[in-house]
Amino acid sequence: MFIVWGRKVVRRPAGWVADFCPICRRPEVFGLVRVGSAAHVYYLSFGEGRLVGHEIKCRACGMTYATEMERYSGAIRTPRDRVTDVLEETHPRLYERHAQRLAVEDRLRTGSLSPDERARLIEEPFHLLEGTAPTDALESRLDAVGCLSIVGVFAAGIAAAVLGERPATRYLMPFALTLVGASVLFLVYALATGARRQTRKRVFPLLVRALLPLAPSREELARALHHLKHVRGYAIAKVVDPGALAVALERAAVPHA
Repeated sequence: MFIVWGRKVVRRPAGWVADFCPICRRPEVFGLVRVGSAAHVYYLSFGEGRLVGHEIKCRACGMTYATEMERYSGAIRTPRDRVTDVLEETHPRLYERHAQRLAVEDRLRTGSLSPDERARLIEEPFHLLEGTAPTDALESRLDAVGCLSIVGVFAAGIAAAVLGERPATRYLMPFALTLVGASVLFLVYALATGARRQTRKRVFPLLVRALLPLAPSREELARALHHLKHVRGYAIAKVVDPGALAVALERAAVPHA
């Protein structure tokens, strides 16, 4: 009998801490996660496993970052409503540790950023989200639209086969073949646009949250994405449409009635 065994990554909640979130652009409360490597049999692991590291997940935006426990004086079991309360108990040196970055955020609020600082801040969220954006791999494109298009192709093919075997309905074959062709074209479209569609759903909310205080122009977004794509080789720059992102930022900037 073949036995499936090995090691797997095990994540366990380890309390709450305060830290600076580059997406939210301010100190926030984070869920602390212990990351371990545990033995498994048929993908069932036992215990927390050997410690590999720690992660923190922002309570406000949901972004996850790798971290080190040495940064914190400890963790609390239940989160507090006020960030300052969690900060005092878990990360009292936050303002000292992030003094330089917090000064940049102050200059952002007063409109006194240098051009280089502004360019770096516009590119920063793309850097942070590089590993979360869908790639060009086929599986990244098979969202609900892609799966429905595959089902449509099979359904249209079955309908054409059934109609073809019935002489009384043979005159409907041109319609059935047209349906098959349309289904195939829709499948091609769904797969070709799947990565961008998933990016708008999964990544755009975080990009908008991080970039909204900067209010970048369409030209700045296009310039940043061009640099990230052609100079730094970022995959996220290949699936983010600067025009669509600009529209999302413009909509977010309009106060809701």
